[in-house]
Amino acid sequence: MPRVSVIISTYNHANYVEECVQSVLNQTFNDFELIIVNNGSTDHTSSVLQKFNDPRIRIFNLKVNSGAGVGFTHAAEQASGEFIAPLSSDDAFEPTKLMQQVGSLDAHKECAAVFAYPVFIDEYGCPITDSSHKDANVFFVENRNRREWLHYFFYNGNCLCFPSALIRREVYQKIKPDPRLRQLADFDMWVHLVLQHELHIIQKPLVRFRVRNGLANESAARSDVIIRDAWEKGRILSRYANITPLDFSRVFKEKMPANVGVALARRALQVDHPAYRAFGLNLWYESLGRNGDEDFSSFYNATGSYDVYKVLDLPRDFDAGRYLDLNPDVKEHGMDPGVHFSRYGRFEGRKY
Repeated sequence: MPRVSVIISTYNHANYVEECVQSVLNQTFNDFELIIVNNGSTDHTSSVLQKFNDPRIRIFNLKVNSGAGVGFTHAAEQASGEFIAPLSSDDAFEPTKLMQQVGSLDAHKECAAVFAYPVFIDEYGCPITDSSHKDANVFFVENRNRREWLHYFFYNGNCLCFPSALIRREVYQKIKPDPRLRQLADFDMWVHLVLQHELHIIQKPLVRFRVRNGLANESAARSDVIIRDAWEKGRILSRYANITPLDFSRVFKEKMPANVGVALARRALQVDHPAYRAFGLNLWYESLGRNGDEDFSSFYNATGSYDVYKVLDLPRDFDAGRYLDLNPDVKEHGMDPGVHFSRYGRFEGRKY
């Protein structure tokens, strides 16, 4: 049995997959298998993969592209190694990546996974030094314990580089990517992981993370990505509903609550983001009715205060008093200025 199973899911990455695979074969650590799922590629990815003749490589061809999550899950199901190393097919490992990370997990039995820093490269494999890129500083973070990670993830989102991960196989099988999530499947895994396990970051660049032209990366700042990201964030927040009272107390620096769901909902509602607000109200609703002395009135006030569906959708600079002064007929009829503007005034071109 190999110690490491490197798993790759590839789709139409003929221009990059050769460098990706070769970076695995060039590892200074040799006790690995390489499982590649060609996820319905329609370019010449298949012919590129056929160039490799190494007994450690196994290739599986799917007829239809079902998304990276399905590809990685299929690859992981074939894995027999003690550790799983996922690798996106447009990225690459640095030569000592596996050696350093296996050594780290051997030395830190309490950790379920180890990560590293990336080096950003462009379409042609050249280093990117532009510090204005949106991910330029995201992954360069300090180590924390799992409760500190829960706090960081809750308020800051993802900061762990997916192709830098090395995960114990029994843990990977429990936290494997959710194929229903396209943007944040890896982030969902990390939150799931730290609910029970510790992780460690080797603060060295051990992977090459490719930033492609034309916003072609899955995480690029396209409109579809931004919209989908917001919805998926709400699904990932639902992981926190499984937090224990003790963990809640230590993560958020509060005394242990009588009702974790309500306490967590209140935390979420403090974040000015629709995914957090929707999650908070839904969790609060689901958590009520379990004790006889609960405060329903506060919940009613919250559902009437947080306009998560943008029913009113008022401009940020909307001033209710000024609107009434500028539109005396609204004031005369005793109408709520926000409701009037949303339903009528906006379309009538009223000033505010």
